[in-house]
Amino acid sequence: MKLYFATTLFGTYTVWIICLIFFVLALYFSFQVLREREALKTVREFSLTLILVVFIVTITGTFFEKISHIIGLKPEIYLVYPALIDTVGDVGSIIGSTTTTKLALGSLNALPNTVQRYLIEISSPWIASITLFILYSIISSFIGGINAETHFIRFVSQLLITNVLAVSLITSLSFLIAVLTYKRGWDPDNFVIPLESALADGITTISLLIALMIL
Repeated sequence: MKLYFATTLFGTYTVWIICLIFFVLALYFSFQVLREREALKTVREFSLTLILVVFIVTITGTFFEKISHIIGLKPEIYLVYPALIDTVGDVGSIIGSTTTTKLALGSLNALPNTVQRYLIEISSPWIASITLFILYSIISSFIGGINAETHFIRFVSQLLITNVLAVSLITSLSFLIAVLTYKRGWDPDNFVIPLESALADGITTISLLIALMIL
């Protein structure tokens, strides 16, 4: 079937017609949606977010290229790296989501000093992330074949340094983004989670690079 549509004239025209119909329908429904003021506001805000995310991802790729030379010599880092960026991203999501919810309910004022009253909810996911980082190091060491005690302690220390640097930054930025978007009257859902997710990857990568350079 794939060969038929790719090689015959009728098949090629059929594919182009289907694509054209889909494109026209997408334009039609887009214009219908954009007539609503709230939808237009969402598209505007998301466009800004998209530009920022692309910029952040580009920077992340640059640092990942540098760190890949070090990771290439340490297979245990390859094993644990996806879990690290995902965990840091989850912590940022928790902080961002709870902050925007509290701001919307009026239980948290949009002031910088309110972070002091928010320490319990910040420390809980942070402690959980530290526990997970230690668990990741144990599992990765076992799979990666780290037998020497000194190498294991060094590996755990590298991940803990990564956690302290990455989680502290992503927590502060998630809280700051949530407060700033709320104060400007923007929809936090269009900014907090997308920006936090993109920042988490870059921050974790840079933090891991620093930890590997220190130790």
